[in-house]
Amino acid sequence: MNSRGLLGMMMALLLLAGLHGTALAKDGKQGNKGAKISFRETEHDFGTIAEDDGAVSHTFTFKNEGKVPIVVQSVSTSCGCTASDWTKEPVLPGKEGKITARFNPLGRPHQFTKSLTVRSNGDPASVILFIRGNVTPHVKTPSEIYFYRIGAFGTKGSYHSMDKITDKGKHATELEVHNFSEKKELISLVDYPPYMSVKPETLKVRGGETGSFKIIIDGEKVPSYDYQSCKVTVKHGETSRALHYAFTLLPDFSHIKDKDKAAKAYFPHRNVDLGQRKKGKTIKYDFVVKNIGKAPLKILRAKTSCGCMLVDLDEKEIRPGGETTLHMVFNTEGYAGRTNKTIKLILNDPSQPMVTLGVTVVLE
Repeated sequence: MNSRGLLGMMMALLLLAGLHGTALAKDGKQGNKGAKISFRETEHDFGTIAEDDGAVSHTFTFKNEGKVPIVVQSVSTSCGCTASDWTKEPVLPGKEGKITARFNPLGRPHQFTKSLTVRSNGDPASVILFIRGNVTPHVKTPSEIYFYRIGAFGTKGSYHSMDKITDKGKHATELEVHNFSEKKELISLVDYPPYMSVKPETLKVRGGETGSFKIIIDGEKVPSYDYQSCKVTVKHGETSRALHYAFTLLPDFSHIKDKDKAAKAYFPHRNVDLGQRKKGKTIKYDFVVKNIGKAPLKILRAKTSCGCMLVDLDEKEIRPGGETTLHMVFNTEGYAGRTNKTIKLILNDPSQPMVTLGVTVVLE
């Protein structure tokens, strides 16, 4: 290579090196001008706090380690129980800003973990902060527990559910009563249905203490299946108030050892759409009920969802392999638009003792 060519090559290399150095310098200046956000901590554990003590708060501190001011644009929280506040003015390089998280434990017992997402013009553009802890629940006072008052006494409300019971045997529940006075008082249960008994009928309770009655329902004496509701009158002195007890009575299947040999219902159509019909007219439809089991199938009750419907069965007991027809008549007077009605059946089928048939119609 001659001297002229060698000189040209060296000049080209120097030019490339100069360009590369200029680019590095520019990149360095650009990086120095950026905002950099740095938090001392991104998590805080409140430990154990009491629900009754009210809201708690913690302040997260961040520093601007960049070369331009940081502006916190928004702080979003993971739920409405967490509030936040933050430094609104620009945070200058080398200075600090704050993000304050507040958590309200009311109605939120036990462990919690909540997050706050901080968005800014800094690097990184978003930071997620976490607060956590464990809330010990509010301890209810007697006034909160026994809020339904009968004179000096209180009970846990006026409505009491016994859920599902069977038509065999006796089923018991307790009724707690709290005496809010400072002396012994008498309280009695009177006027309850014949299938119910109470022990004792009259209870003596010391002041500030709680006593209990035993409520017993004899399933064999309940007059009909499905949902039942009855009233019990509670009396203290001259004050009398009603309590309501509700339950669903179903057949007892404890005597069936082999359910494969029991009755089993099959419905070709459980829910039917009758399309459009003229309102104010009577609609009829026949449901078929088949017994595909190995014992007689008994339809113990057929109950409609309104007085506008009537049902009639050809047979209430179906032999194995047999079937019957349930005739439905729906008086649509007073109804318009899309209308849904139901028929609830109580069966001696242990696999499905309660079956609901549905009818949908558009009345125009």
